[in-house]
Amino acid sequence: KRSNPQKTHNMFWRFGLHRSSKIDEILARDTFTLEELLDENDILQECKAEKKELLDYLARDDVMEKLLDYVCTEPAPDMDEKVRFKYPSLASEVLSCASWQIIDALNKPANLARLWGMLNTKAPLHPLLGSFFLKCFTVLAMKKPDETQAYLRASPHIIDRIFEHLETPAIADVLLRICATDSSNGVNVNFQIWLCDEMHVIDRMIEAFASGANATPGLLANLSLLIQDIVFSYRKEMSDREALSSLRTFYARLMTEELVEKLLTFVLAPDAKSTERGLQLVHDLIILPPKGEEEQPYHDFELERHETDIAPILRVVAHHVEALHRVLSTPPSSVPIVTATGDIGVPLGSVRVKALRLLQVLMGTNNEDVFREFERLGTLTVCLDLFFQYPDNNFLHKHVADIINSILTPENHPLFQHLFVGCQLVSRIMTGWAKCAEAETARRGHRLGYMGHLGNIAAKVSELKSETQPLASLLEEPLYLEWEAFVAQQLVPYRRKLTEEIGGPKPVPVLHSPSDDDDDMHNPADQAVASAAYAHYYQQHSYSGNLPEDFGYIDDAEPVDAVNQFGIEGDFGHNDEFQVESHDWTSNATDPAQWQINDGVNGSADPAMPDDEWTERQIEDQSAPVAAPDGSDSDSSSGGLPDSDDDHLAPPSQAMDVPLSPLGAKAVAAMPTRDPFASPARTKLVFGDGDHSSDEEQAAPEADQGGWAHFDEEPQAMDVRAAVSENESSQLASSPPQPIDDSPAAAAVQTDAPEISEA
Repeated sequence: KRSNPQKTHNMFWRFGLHRSSKIDEILARDTFTLEELLDENDILQECKAEKKELLDYLARDDVMEKLLDYVCTEPAPDMDEKVRFKYPSLASEVLSCASWQIIDALNKPANLARLWGMLNTKAPLHPLLGSFFLKCFTVLAMKKPDETQAYLRASPHIIDRIFEHLETPAIADVLLRICATDSSNGVNVNFQIWLCDEMHVIDRMIEAFASGANATPGLLANLSLLIQDIVFSYRKEMSDREALSSLRTFYARLMTEELVEKLLTFVLAPDAKSTERGLQLVHDLIILPPKGEEEQPYHDFELERHETDIAPILRVVAHHVEALHRVLSTPPSSVPIVTATGDIGVPLGSVRVKALRLLQVLMGTNNEDVFREFERLGTLTVCLDLFFQYPDNNFLHKHVADIINSILTPENHPLFQHLFVGCQLVSRIMTGWAKCAEAETARRGHRLGYMGHLGNIAAKVSELKSETQPLASLLEEPLYLEWEAFVAQQLVPYRRKLTEEIGGPKPVPVLHSPSDDDDDMHNPADQAVASAAYAHYYQQHSYSGNLPEDFGYIDDAEPVDAVNQFGIEGDFGHNDEFQVESHDWTSNATDPAQWQINDGVNGSADPAMPDDEWTERQIEDQSAPVAAPDGSDSDSSSGGLPDSDDDHLAPPSQAMDVPLSPLGAKAVAAMPTRDPFASPARTKLVFGDGDHSSDEEQAAPEADQGGWAHFDEEPQAMDVRAAVSENESSQLASSPPQPIDDSPAAAAVQTDAPEISEA
């Protein structure tokens, strides 16, 4: 009988199986407060779900006034934490939930006046209030861009209030969003011009770096990051030639010679407090923004346009190189610092690090005026002095090393000769090297921190192949000879030591089957190493000259000749000495990894024992009874272990785990049977068409050869492992269980037996 869907639906709601929202219960009451709604965890989800009853309540004027009071008013310190932190945070989230009903209510003049009135408070502004204000302004700028720009132009005092609170990072972001806001029809050029020409936004940012501006470190940091964002954002947007950026007006004003001149004058003044941030700002004006790993590199037209943009900046910087040189030469006013490595005296200081970073960027340009001023003032000499004066400052070492590399890399650099003649780079390298050696040999000595960069610089100098300015022509003959000796005796061994592998050479590949999915074995270089390893492995084993012609053949394939398989030279029938050459052992027909051959497969157990005597001892050991642990005799064929560690023969499946060839099967047919669980210490394989067995072996009755294979016809390809497993299973089923032999002799035999892999 089919159920009624309508009846099931009514039962679902009648019995309360649905999830009821507590907000619905609150809204259904006659009286409730805003705080009761804010206490509910799902209020934000309900707002984003556009719940009509809830949005109608929140959009009321009295409720909006309460929400804005939470956002714009800093609560008293003695109030409850819920009132101080939870309610203001939830109120800002509700106002910025991108609901059109709330946005329209927020955009009313009274509510906008209440929101922007927060900036009338005395600086510094609380960071939390700044973040709440940023959320509300962001949603207004995105949803109501035209109305927001019109409101700002009608209230110019708002820009003044923003500059008063730029020490708060969130308010600096507000100013950036104001500059980057587009109208609904695209870029509003008139609004950007109004900000630049009438409100003087960019000029007021630069004037904050003046020494008499009394700017705090937080304000300078925020302004530096704000200008960097404007510059980098514009340069990234202009990757497209036809792009029209809203920041174009501000970028063009920043790149004028007038404004850069004013900036450098402020930051390079002797008593300036903004030198560090100002040098960082000039550095950002010159460089291109770094690209991410997944981003495309800059195109040629972008590089050409960038060189055109920074040309005015470089012309201004060339006039301030002397002031930059003074910054490098003047240590900071600080007391000496004692560290774990010793007393470093007056520290280098972050200001001089920023100056070196700016010099590094200037070395990558092609401005001849800047290069001449370096050379005239000896600025590179000061850089090298600082390099060796502070041996533990790696930031300093990196910048100086990059400056030197930028001079050595291109051909005919204007400062190339000055670096070797005026700065005496070669002498300084050898002196610094000797100083490090002296520090290492001292008591509790250690390697100086600049040695890594110094070694790279020395290697770069030693590899110079300049035809126009060879190194020998720049140095005096005694100094050049000393440099050549230094390179041969110290630099070359040092560089060779750095290239050595800490863990030693690469391990030799393990013998394995090419059937394994090992991509490394498909590498020709790895195959060569593996072949050499295989050859060395088999040279360590004294094989008999009676090698088989083939250790097995592949289905539907002819047997492979032994000489072609293994690269072995010699007479296999009579000569025991042969050579194993490097060979590609990855062939499927002769994979050494599939061979389970015991160590020491010699022609006889004792080198001084003739083959006939060895065979006699073998037969005697095979027929000798073995004492069981209970004192009874146990024949070796019934699963017992031999009472000595003499050599015994093993079935072919234990000696070699490979398919047998016709010749190999014929050789196996002449071998006696032994217990499958007893692993021999050595195995003697008899190969060849001739009969090499002794008279006793030929006279042995056929009944004693139980378990041996007979091949009256031409043998076919067979799986020896399957046959042996079946044979062993039948023996185990027909033989009673034997006690375990714990005698020392049995333990010795088991210890001497090699392992046989599962494969």
